[in-house]
Amino acid sequence: MDDETGERDETDRTHDVTTPGPATLDAGADGVPAGDPPVASLPPSSQVLHPLPVQPRRSPAIWAIVVALVGVLVLVVTVGAHAGALALSGVLAVAGVCRAVTPGAVVGLAVRSRTFDVLFYLFLAAAVAVLTQTTPDV
Repeated sequence: MDDETGERDETDRTHDVTTPGPATLDAGADGVPAGDPPVASLPPSSQVLHPLPVQPRRSPAIWAIVVALVGVLVLVVTVGAHAGALALSGVLAVAGVCRAVTPGAVVGLAVRSRTFDVLFYLFLAAAVAVLTQTTPDV
């Protein structure tokens, strides 16, 4: 603002950033914005809803991991925590090997780069196995 006159000067205009909303658009006599044609005037073929292309179901790797984890949970409840932890270590090791040998990015196994994923899975498998064997009363 100009201190003397109280009016806006050029520097104030660069800071006023407003986007026109629906109420500020130029509307026609029927209240519809001028740029959008009424729906009734569209040809019938464009009013038909087109179905989305069929999306593939979740990857089998995700289902295999879920089944394996449910098996580990059942093993923990029925046999004990020690057996469940060893089974979890085995599931992690198998996931690491599967990530190493499968081509491409397998949904459910691939998170980052192949090298990182394989090392992460195998490290977790080894850590769980070592902790299971060294921790008493597990």
